[in-house]
Amino acid sequence: MAADSISLVLQCWACIEGPRRSAFVCKLEENHTSLNDMLGRLKNLVNDVKNKVEAAEVIRRMTRTEQVDGWLRRVEQKQGEAEDVLHQCSQRIANDCHCLGRYFPKNYFASYKLGRRVAQLLTEVDNLIKEGSSFFLSEVAYYRQIALSGEELPLPATIKGIDLMFDKMCKCIREDEAAGIIGLYGTGGVGKTTLLKKINNHFLLKTADNSDFDAVIWIVVSRELSTTQIRKKIGDQLGITRKDDTDQVAEATDIFRLLSRQKNKKFLLLLDDVWERVDLEEIGIPHPSTVTESNNKSKVIFTTRSEKVCGEMEAKKIFKVECLQDDEAWNLFEEKVGEDTLNCDPDIRQLARDVSDAEQQQIKDEVVVPPDEDYPNLIPIATFLATYGLGKEFPTSLFRSTKSLRVLGLSGFSFGKVKFPTEIVELAELEYLNLSRTNIKELPYELGKLRKLRYLNLYETRDLHVVSVEGIQKLLDLEYLNLFHSNFRDWEMDGRSRLMELFEALKHLTDFGVTISSDTCLQSWSNSYKLQKYTTGLCLENYKANSFRITTTTLEDMFLE
Repeated sequence: MAADSISLVLQCWACIEGPRRSAFVCKLEENHTSLNDMLGRLKNLVNDVKNKVEAAEVIRRMTRTEQVDGWLRRVEQKQGEAEDVLHQCSQRIANDCHCLGRYFPKNYFASYKLGRRVAQLLTEVDNLIKEGSSFFLSEVAYYRQIALSGEELPLPATIKGIDLMFDKMCKCIREDEAAGIIGLYGTGGVGKTTLLKKINNHFLLKTADNSDFDAVIWIVVSRELSTTQIRKKIGDQLGITRKDDTDQVAEATDIFRLLSRQKNKKFLLLLDDVWERVDLEEIGIPHPSTVTESNNKSKVIFTTRSEKVCGEMEAKKIFKVECLQDDEAWNLFEEKVGEDTLNCDPDIRQLARDVSDAEQQQIKDEVVVPPDEDYPNLIPIATFLATYGLGKEFPTSLFRSTKSLRVLGLSGFSFGKVKFPTEIVELAELEYLNLSRTNIKELPYELGKLRKLRYLNLYETRDLHVVSVEGIQKLLDLEYLNLFHSNFRDWEMDGRSRLMELFEALKHLTDFGVTISSDTCLQSWSNSYKLQKYTTGLCLENYKANSFRITTTTLEDMFLE
């Protein structure tokens, strides 16, 4: 009788609420079990899809598709939501009181709301399972295509003397298939970087007549940059980023696969300011020495100051960037100096031409000033070379009127009782300083103010006793430092050699002459490959050791005292 009454009530309720709504409540426990089972199936499916994706990414170095990546994100979100609903459902099933037996919960509307959400989740999870299953019939990853990378680089307003070389380079790049690696070498300041920038900008512009490369990559190497840093810069330009920077092999492999697997895709890698061999294989660059289908006529072009580096880089074509021709140099001189300056004195033009011819362009604008004259109205000139002769005393008053001096050659001059002419340290534009065979007694800490100095010659400074190593360390642009046959040889401090400290600070130093008088310093020198590599002159005083190791091939002068 009671069962008949319950059945009658439920039938009446079903008529009022409708069969679908009542099912949310009546089938809550059943749907709870179904949802829990479906979540288990979805979890297994996610693991299978992730395994397939990771195999493509790790082994084949591919990139997961946006569809797969979006599906995995939606699954993660839905799993969290479903687990929260299942937890609520379990609590309600366990704790809810029922009337009319187990058919009618006391808090009907809360159970109805929860039951409806469970039913919705069943449909959503089922759709995710169907979508995920389709990934086993299609690719979950793809090989990233090379997009045009790089950026236009600023060029000087005035460019002289590189048009002919630029045309030769472009012809070689386009027509010489065997020249996969091309080297540009020449002394500093002749325009190598400007030429490479012009090549970068030219091949970056894709037009109907110019579609040579799909990726143009510009890297400033310099002496400080390591292989790891070069690789990272290339990876950044190609859009390759790895969470683990320590996985260098994997990063190199990523770069290699991206650049070599693209059919009919070519890259142009431009390396500026190379000081020593760059291992392309270690970076991940496909070696373009031979024309094959894989590298597809890609090119690597670099600039360096050393022809030797061109050989070390296995360049198939080498171009030497020369100084400007006479007419080009004169036109540039006129542009830089300006008409007002040239016209202020009728002798300036002829003086500049005479000096240029006499020095054969080694020094572009030189003025020779007699030592007995005053200089109150001396025009600021970029370069000064003292040529008065050995042993004469130099008039230090000249420095007060030559603040823009860039080149100062004082070889053989006598400074009298002055330890060092302190006026020199105020010449902020100075790049070249030759004090060889002078009687200077001290090189002060203030010398470090000459931040633009690139050349410092102290050869045969027999009276030099005190040198501020800390001051020299501030000359960060210094390329040439010669202390060969100098009286200074105090390279030890607290039992350690300061040679390596000096060399580590001067990152651009490539020509070094030194006098060593202690076993500690000699040991430090012989144990450093890089220090030996850039030493061209070595004087050993009080040499007592039976032997020491020399691995350098650049040593030109060696003297034992």
